[in-house]
Amino acid sequence: MTSAGFIMRLVPFALVPGVNYEYLLHAHSHLAFLGWVYNALFIGLVRTFIPNHNKPLSKYNTLFWITQAVTICMFIAFIYDGYQSPAIASLALHTVLTYVFIIYFLNDSKKYAGSLPGWMMKCALFCLFISSLGPFAIPVIKAHSLNVDNIKLAINYYLHFQYNGWFVFGLLAIIFKCLSEKVTKEPLFRWGSVLLLIGVFPAYFLSIQWVGLPHWLSRLAGLAGIMQFIGAFLVWWILLQRRDQWRDSFKHGLYKWLLLGFTIFVINCLFQMLSVFPVIYEMVFHSRNVMIAYLHWHFLGFITLSILTVFGREGWLSSNGSLFHSGLVIFISGFLIQEIYLFTQGVLSRLGMILIEMQLEILLLAAILLLTGAGLLLFTAIRRFVLRQSTSKI
Repeated sequence: MTSAGFIMRLVPFALVPGVNYEYLLHAHSHLAFLGWVYNALFIGLVRTFIPNHNKPLSKYNTLFWITQAVTICMFIAFIYDGYQSPAIASLALHTVLTYVFIIYFLNDSKKYAGSLPGWMMKCALFCLFISSLGPFAIPVIKAHSLNVDNIKLAINYYLHFQYNGWFVFGLLAIIFKCLSEKVTKEPLFRWGSVLLLIGVFPAYFLSIQWVGLPHWLSRLAGLAGIMQFIGAFLVWWILLQRRDQWRDSFKHGLYKWLLLGFTIFVINCLFQMLSVFPVIYEMVFHSRNVMIAYLHWHFLGFITLSILTVFGREGWLSSNGSLFHSGLVIFISGFLIQEIYLFTQGVLSRLGMILIEMQLEILLLAAILLLTGAGLLLFTAIRRFVLRQSTSKI
C-alpha cells in the first residue's frame, strides 16, 4: 500500500515504465481498504474474540488465504486494466467472502454478544454488510438513471460506512476487548460508546449536503456530528484519566501511541461535526487537497496507528525494541508532513492566497518517510515470525 503511494508521488519526477497513474490510484485505494484494513480487522477480531481453545480456526485460515488470493488478483487487475470487468469481478468475489466471514464470526462469538466490545463488533459487521450495498447499487443506478449525482450518493454511502462504521467499530471492538473492565464499565465511557454507535447512521448525511437536504435532515445530520464528537471525546477522556488502569495491557510505551491515535480520532470527529457549516463543508469537500488530507488523517492517523499498536500488543510486531518505535516515529513524521502540507495548501487555495512552493518535493519526502517507517515495521514483523519459528524447533 505504501509502496503504491510512493510510486504515485514519484511519477511526476520520473517516467515509471508500465504505470498508468489512474489505474495505480484505484489499485492503491482498494488495496488500502481490502488488503490492509480488512485483513487487519479480520485477524484482530478472530484472535481477540475467538481463542484457539474455544473454536477451531481452520475455517478462518482457509477463508483468510482465499481472500488474499482474491485481493492479489484484484490489485493486479486494477494495475493492468483499471476499473474493468476483471477488477469488478474480483471486488464482487471479495464482497461474497466478507459475507461468509460475517456469518462465521457472528456464529462463533455469541458469548460476547451482550458486552460492550460485542456491541461494537456487531455494529462493525453490520456496517461492513450495508456498506457493500453501495457498489452493488451503482450498476442499477447506471441502468435506470443518467444522473451522475446518484452514483456519487452510492460511493459516499460506501465510504461512510467503511470509514466511520466498519473501520472505527471493528477497531474499537478489538481495543475495548483488550482494556480492563474497570475502564469499559465506566459510565462516561459507556455513554461515549453509545453516542458513537447511534450517531454513525445519520452522520452519513453530513457527507452528502451538496444534494440540498431538507432542513430537518440537515439538523439531524448536525446532531449526529455532535453526538459522535461528544462520544469520541468521552472515550478519549476516560482513557486519558484512567490510563494507570489499562496501560499495563499496552506495555513498552504502546499506550502512548494508542492515546495519540484516539486524539487524532477526536480531532477527526470535530472536523466532521463542523462540516455542517457550509464554509467548512465547502472547504473540506470541494478542495481536493483538504479532502485527501481529511481521509488520510482518519485512515493513517487513527485507523492504521491504532492497528499497529494492537499488533504490537499482541506480539505480532516486536514492540519491545527501538526498531518498532523508530518505525512508528518515522511513519508518523511522514504522515504529519503530508497532512500539514495538504491542509495548508487547500486552505490557502480556497482563500486565494499564495501557495507554498515545492509541492511535489514535499509530498515525495512524506511518501519516502511513510515507506521507510512501514518498511521498518514490516521488518520487525518478519523478525518476530522468524524468531518464533526458530524457537518452536528447539
